[in-house]
Amino acid sequence: MTLSGPEAERIALDRVVPLLRSEGYEVISEPGPADLPPFLADRRPDAIAIGKHPCLLVEVFRKEGNRELTRIRELRSLLHGHDNWELRVFYFSSLEPTLAPVPNDAMTNAIQAARAVSITEPRAAILLAWSIVEAVARAYEAGLAIDFRGLFAGEGRRRISLPGYPFQRRRYWVRPRSPGTPSNA
Repeated sequence: MTLSGPEAERIALDRVVPLLRSEGYEVISEPGPADLPPFLADRRPDAIAIGKHPCLLVEVFRKEGNRELTRIRELRSLLHGHDNWELRVFYFSSLEPTLAPVPNDAMTNAIQAARAVSITEPRAAILLAWSIVEAVARAYEAGLAIDFRGLFAGEGRRRISLPGYPFQRRRYWVRPRSPGTPSNA
């Protein structure tokens, strides 16, 4: 049986709601004008998640093409300047059973476990860390919002600019640590 677009989106949204609730949000599916802030009153989002900062505007899309990009740009522009709101987009390609998404704090706990194992079993820690990175990448690709700040809390990671054009003829090398510099491993 093939489901229509709205039916499939509704089923996909029903699968997202428990994840948002596990993050501490109250979820309102298909909110009406009375549920929405004034700047969103004429919109019909798939859901909103409230009760935590930031509140979430939730949209679910079937991963078929680029038609949803215009809607996403429009919603992002509506949220611009409203720091207490964030857009979360969830994509689905089919409604076949898949692995359930894992909340951010569960991934953080897994990273801490890998650190603890690394002292006595470095090979096992590498495999565990690799599986965590792969799980995070798959969740991100599926449209789940990942709080990277929480995943790498206490580590010395930061964003850096990389050349966007490979033929600039500039080289970028990582500088080696000077002796005595503690690592964050």
